[in-house]
Amino acid sequence: MAFPENTPAQATSRARIAGAAAPRWLLTRDGSATVPEQCNEVQDPLPPQTQAPLSTPLQWRSPWWLWQGVACAASTLLAPTFLAIGGLLLRDAHSDHPVFWPSLMLSVALANLLAMAAMNQLHHRRPFSGRKRLAAGYGVFSMLAGGVLFLLLGWASGFLPDFVLPLFGGGGSPLKALFWSLALALFYSLLSFAHASMLYACLCFRNPGQDDGWLDGIGWRLG
Repeated sequence: MAFPENTPAQATSRARIAGAAAPRWLLTRDGSATVPEQCNEVQDPLPPQTQAPLSTPLQWRSPWWLWQGVACAASTLLAPTFLAIGGLLLRDAHSDHPVFWPSLMLSVALANLLAMAAMNQLHHRRPFSGRKRLAAGYGVFSMLAGGVLFLLLGWASGFLPDFVLPLFGGGGSPLKALFWSLALALFYSLLSFAHASMLYACLCFRNPGQDDGWLDGIGWRLG
């Protein structure tokens, strides 16, 4: 038994297939065709909940000079090495190395100033988007600068040769003396600048998307 080529059922199926495969063009009021609906559906942006949040760069806290000075003073005065050496000198200023200890206290402030200048330049060229990375960079730079200053002052004043060689048995072994000198420099840097990185990141910078701004109000009243 022969069936006609185009039955109503076959025509309906073919229309469905054609409608699913072919794009549906939209007509405007003036009769011109627009972009197919399928293309619009493919090119639609992701819903807001699936889009990655954009990170807001940190901003310097205002007034700039006030918070930079507060951060440097707090990082220096709250350093355990600065407090310990200052307390010992107030109790008894006489020592075998009278130049080394006051200079070591000044090195804490100098290393903080160098680290702040370096991080400000980096932030000016490419702003940081989070405090963690900023604090990590400040900590590495300040510890490196403080350790170098400690070694220079220690060997120039004669403190490290008089302290390392007899105490750790470095006599006749330059490598052993160098190892213990670097170990002391690392210990000094950790005690002096571990806290300074977070103070600098919190006091000198604000996150527009997270901070409530109460420190900015204090800054404007003091400035």
